Amino acid sequence: IWERGVPSTPLLRRAKSGQNAYGTKLNGKYPDLELSYLLTNCYDFTTINSPVLTFDMAYDLEANYDILYVEYSIDGGVNWNLLGSKNSVPNWYSSDRTNASSGSANDCQNCPGGQWTGSNAVFDTYSYNFKANATRETDLTQANNITFRFVFHSDEFI
Repeated sequence: IWERGVPSTPLLRRAKSGQNAYGTKLNGKYPDLELSYLLTNCYDFTTINSPVLTFDMAYDLEANYDILYVEYSIDGGVNWNLLGSKNSVPNWYSSDRTNASSGSANDCQNCPGGQWTGSNAVFDTYSYNFKANATRETDLTQANNITFRFVFHSDEFI
């Protein structure tokens, strides 16, 4: 359901810069019970001194039911991992809830523990600095085959 074009929803009437934006429905409400991906190109971080993933985003999602998050793969898309956590980077993810932590059988069923949910109608800039977030367990600065995907997941209800 990802589209590229001019947004024309009641909440989002234009892109942050230029005319086009990617969205999960540029002129209306996204569908229920949807799982879809927006994939990036493959990158070689070994040729980049200080790799940073940066994008501008506004969102309007049903809080704690419909979500968006970023994953990465370093094996050609065979395995995907959640990129970052709510507290790993300023303004990275608006929620760290999971279904188990929500205390409700119906709340955050699809939440991986790091996601954007709720509403932010202002285009904010989101940046993930891989050098600053490198740990002994996860140092992606030396990945020579890294791909990202934006994961949109809505539940079955409006």
